[in-house]
Amino acid sequence: ELSRLLEAGYAPLESGFRRLDSGVMMVAALHRLHGVKGRMVDWWLDRHFSPEEFHRWHPGDHVSWSWDARRGAAIVEHRVEGGIQRLKIQRRDAAAYFDPEHLAEAAVSAAICSRGGPAEGDGWTSHVVHVCRDTDDGCEMRSRFFLGDFDPPLPPPGPAQAKVGSAAAARAILQHTLEEYAHLARFLPEVYARRASC
Repeated sequence: ELSRLLEAGYAPLESGFRRLDSGVMMVAALHRLHGVKGRMVDWWLDRHFSPEEFHRWHPGDHVSWSWDARRGAAIVEHRVEGGIQRLKIQRRDAAAYFDPEHLAEAAVSAAICSRGGPAEGDGWTSHVVHVCRDTDDGCEMRSRFFLGDFDPPLPPPGPAQAKVGSAAAARAILQHTLEEYAHLARFLPEVYARRASC
């Protein structure tokens, strides 16, 4: 599934979700970001936003953002189905996800990879990968969320895996990511132009 993100054209599923043979739930989202280039998304996701800008990124769902230097991870709070979910997100080297030679040859402007999991504890439950291809008027960003890939592993199938990788969780993530990047495209070019060269 990941190697397809580096290929020209589109995969059979670009917006939606399905369970992979491994049992992991994959959520796919295609964003068309007018006026936004891949380098801007890469810059933004490298923690170049304030707590206030995090809220602006999705005014309805984003509650708070902070940086945990000890773990090298962002701690975020989202509104999910009427409650608050606390997560940690840690950026990872794209070379751990893609063949470096294939990545270097691909016509992509950014490949942003991370692991996610509950803010409490040291374990991880998911992967998030965004790959951008620049266009004449901005970029296309293809996102993939892989839910229920536990590190350290859990004995499958378990209730935690079922909840993390459920259809309800996948549907909520799909709606959230489509909304947040639509919001971001409205103000990222101005923020990038003002601050990226500082």
